[in-house]
Amino acid sequence: MVRFWLSFLGVLAAYFYFSLSSFYGMYIDTPVSTFYARISSILLNIFGYGVNVEKVTMTSNSFSMSVANGCEAVAPMVMLSTAILFYPYGTFVIKLKGIIFGLFLIFLINILRLTSLFLIGVHFKDWYDLFHVEFWQAAFILISLIYFVFWLKKSNN
Repeated sequence: MVRFWLSFLGVLAAYFYFSLSSFYGMYIDTPVSTFYARISSILLNIFGYGVNVEKVTMTSNSFSMSVANGCEAVAPMVMLSTAILFYPYGTFVIKLKGIIFGLFLIFLINILRLTSLFLIGVHFKDWYDLFHVEFWQAAFILISLIYFVFWLKKSNN
């Protein structure tokens, strides 16, 4: 288990150090954030919100929001993938399935998060900061942890 923790924490430290680089910002953060902004705006436009996207910024007549560094859900994806990959039990196939499904789950949750934050910004501006900083960060951590525990139970059967 010591090897798991050292590997897990080592990869996370390397990721967070790398995420500070201009390379990360230019080739990972900005393209991923732009992609999330576009997907979220498509969903919002289906419901008639008239959202336009310019790079990472989603704008309508009544609200504007940027998908900033950290809002692109790469860190939770790295954490979950690393935890599953370095966990000492389970076959590679089980780990790969767990990672793929987990990444897809985080992707969907992030789309839900961004879309709901935009709607909160349009309809309940006073609640925006609470949901952005408190609710969704805690929810992301909790959902990722629940998924990891669920994967642990499934992989050990």
